[in-house]
Amino acid sequence: VDDAPGEVAGQTTTQGGGVGTPPANGKCLIKGNISTSGMIYHVPGGASYEKTNPEKCFNTEAEAKAGGFRKASR
Repeated sequence: VDDAPGEVAGQTTTQGGGVGTPPANGKCLIKGNISTSGMIYHVPGGASYEKTNPEKCFNTEAEAKAGGFRKASR
């Protein structure tokens, strides 16, 4: 199955946001960030979850991993 134009495999469409982008209300379950350290995702309960401003959002860890992100170590 081909992705729709502009979509990237492993990224999800979130309420109020575009494909894989943070929703307008700022809430998403799995928060992804891209930095010089790589592409990292944060889960609820993680040390940096609450203070993370996501660049990408995912509904599941499997989606984050499929998008090339790795889980935060803390």
